[in-house]
Formats: sequence, C-alpha cells, structure tokens
Amino acid sequence: MSTDLKIIYDEWNNDDNKFVKGKLKSYNLQFTSSIPFSVSKPVNLILREDNLINGGLLGYLYWKCCSIDILWIDESCRNKGLGTKLMRKIEEIACENNCNLIHVDTMSFQALEFYKKLGYCVFGELSGYPNEFVRYYLKKELI
Repeated sequence: MSTDLKIIYDEWNNDDNKFVKGKLKSYNLQFTSSIPFSVSKPVNLILREDNLINGGLLGYLYWKCCSIDILWIDESCRNKGLGTKLMRKIEEIACENNCNLIHVDTMSFQALEFYKKLGYCVFGELSGYPNEFVRYYLKKELI
C-alpha cells in the first residue's frame, strides 16, 4: 500500500458513493447471502393530495429487518392519525416480506412518545447533542 493515500473530503461524488456502498455490500454478502434481503430494498410511502406531498415514510428492508429512516407529516396534517397509518402500512409491508424486526430512531424533540404508543421500545440512547438533545433508538418485534 502506498504511503501517498489521501483523505478526500469535499470532492466526494455519487460514483464514489456507489463504489464504497458496493464494496460493503459485497463484503456483507459473504456472511448474509442465505438471509433474505441481503441487499436492501427501499420502501417509500408518500401521503399525497393532488400534487402536494403532505407526508412520507422512507425506509428499507434488509436481513429480515425493516429500518425506518424518515417519517415526516406536514404540520397542517398532524394529529389526524396519518403518522399512525404510515407506520401500520410499513409494518404490514415488513410482515409481508417476512421481516421479524423493525427499527427507527428519533430525537428527544421529535416523536419518542408517538413510537412508544405504537409498541416500540427504546434499546439505546445517545446523548451529547447540542441543547442537551438525546437520540433514541427504538425497535419492535413483528413476528
């Protein structure tokens, strides 16, 4: 290995991103090829009225798990059960795809109690964010 290796910060591009992700996926497949969804499958749910997006849930399925990356509901549509409907739908999709676990994270100023009401339990906390925010990691067993 050369001693001329450089860490590049501002020049990152989409091809570099795909290359690094591809290398990690190839490595992971050595250990996970017998597990369904050894390569992730995106699941994107959008709440749309006419051409206006009022909310969405972005996640993916992998290794018999479902990971929720983003859940957002427009302020004008909150407290109407739409977040719960999106969560129920992703859980349904996860079960249809033989997932036995779903996980999500949220900040202390976001939706911790919402997820708890839906049966999610905290399995980890990360403190140290500015303004004393805490990031919570939650999971729910499906099957």
